[in-house]
Amino acid sequence: MLERHIVNSNSCYILFCGERLNRTAHVILGVGISIFIISRLFSPLQAFQIPFIVLGGGIGSIFPDLDRKRGHRKILHNIFSMFFFSMLFFMASLYLKIPLIIPVSFFLGYVSHLLGDMMTYRGVALLYPFKSNYYRSPLVIGRSEDLGVNLLGIVLGVILMFFGITGLK
Repeated sequence: MLERHIVNSNSCYILFCGERLNRTAHVILGVGISIFIISRLFSPLQAFQIPFIVLGGGIGSIFPDLDRKRGHRKILHNIFSMFFFSMLFFMASLYLKIPLIIPVSFFLGYVSHLLGDMMTYRGVALLYPFKSNYYRSPLVIGRSEDLGVNLLGIVLGVILMFFGITGLK
């Protein structure tokens, strides 16, 4: 089954294939950035906080890709959607008495997703629906499906998790 999937896929690497590799890189980078920044804001990081950060950062880091079927890198890949859904999640957390570290890490995961996609050739429509222009960072490292781009995101995410969890500076 896996062998057939690998043969039929255009952008397959090792055991991760195309979109899955991209999603994995987004999650690891989003969680890494969330753990690192939150560990700096609320030092030292408590062990019980880590699952909450992983949950929020993980969801936030893949949430923008819910627009894959319609207007990908537009509808949810802009700062207005980022703030709207982060505030919605924050208000729901207050109402449901969910630890606030979850919506904070959701926001950080969302930010990491947009920043990661801005480092690709395509970029993101940051000001959509007011402007449809795609914006890229000054440092463009490749296409979102490139193995090197995804491995860089994964390695950076793991390093940030390590520094965040261990408290090293």
